[in-house]
Parts: sequence; C-alpha cells; structure tokens
Amino acid sequence: MTYRKNTTVAEVVTLMRRHKLADVADRVAMCSCGRWFKEPGQFSAHLIDEVQEQLTTPHPRGPAVTDELLAEVAAIHRSAPEGDKMRKIAEFLGVSPSSAGTYVSRARKSGLLEPRESAAA
Repeated sequence: MTYRKNTTVAEVVTLMRRHKLADVADRVAMCSCGRWFKEPGQFSAHLIDEVQEQLTTPHPRGPAVTDELLAEVAAIHRSAPEGDKMRKIAEFLGVSPSSAGTYVSRARKSGLLEPRESAAA
C-alpha cells in the first residue's frame, strides 16, 4: 500500500471526528456521516476504511498557475505581515507553506514581486 505524502495527524483526526457513532436504535448503529450498520464491527471497519482512503488517495495538486493567480499571490504577499506571508498564501491556495513559496518564486520571476533582498545584493 502506498501512502500519500504530507498527510498530517491533524488531517486524520479531523476525518475521524466526522465519523462518530451518532445513534443506536434496535441494535443498528448510525455514523454521523449518515451510514447505518447492523453489526458493531461494521462501524469500526467503516472508520478504518475512511482513514485508509485518506492516507492513500493522491494529494490534490495546487491550483493551476495563471497570471491572475500570480497577481493574487503577489497582492497577498505585499499585504501580509512579515513572517506570516507564506501561511497566508498557503491558506489562500490550499497548499502547504513550502508549496506557497513556489508560487511566490513564480510571481517574482513574472515581475509581480521585487526580487528577494538577499538575491538582490
């Protein structure tokens, strides 16, 4: 089994929180996602299946790079406080902070952001 990269414990915990035992009536269990189970072990198997899917599904790629997207990245970079720029861009794009750095680099190469101070020296 191949596990996808960059899956965090927080993502798995968040996933598991979406699958709680919501109700038990007449020996039938209902998950908070809406699925019903006639056997107790079926609910546990359901949780395991959901976590396995989370861990093995390929991680979605970030948004396609367009001039408009790079302009948005540049605007966020200029407006965000120092030390918080990559986090803000990562949140906007739905990617990791290191991937956000790639978009910033592309915005610099496109002339939408000034070269880094260390690179300009």
